[in-house]
Amino acid sequence: MKRITTALLTATISCGLLFSSCGGSDDGHDHDHEGDTHSEGDDHDHDHADGDDHDHDHEEHTAERSLGVVSVGASTFSVAIGGDIEPGASVHVDIDHTAGAEPAAIRVWIGDASGSGSLKGKAVASGDTFHGDAEVPSPMAPGSALWIEVEARDGSRATGSIAF
Repeated sequence: MKRITTALLTATISCGLLFSSCGGSDDGHDHDHEGDTHSEGDDHDHDHADGDDHDHDHEEHTAERSLGVVSVGASTFSVAIGGDIEPGASVHVDIDHTAGAEPAAIRVWIGDASGSGSLKGKAVASGDTFHGDAEVPSPMAPGSALWIEVEARDGSRATGSIAF
């Protein structure tokens, strides 16, 4: 019986060593970059959460266009979006805080003032710029706009919009 236990233990350790030396990545993903079309100098150092199997275009956020300036509550912002405003699409929103009180949080959506049928998204702060994504509702109501809700440090909220 001792020989069987020793043999099983040896086999288990050997298999473990064999599989750990296969050169797989530590994050559980199999990253095969052979055939990638990225040019030298492209920076692709970004992490993907487990199960995050989305395809994305690294050009997606570079084709932004300015929507102009909007004042919401006690703050003023310069707003730009990237992506097509089509029913069911997602657009990237960059909101630069240019003047006034610094917001505690910003939420964005596309549609009407009530947000009915729209999905609100919270923008993430990076210095004085907030980055977020807004889903274009399907169907998109006539006169829809990009709505920005600013939450002040005291918890009060103000809402403003900017046309496309």
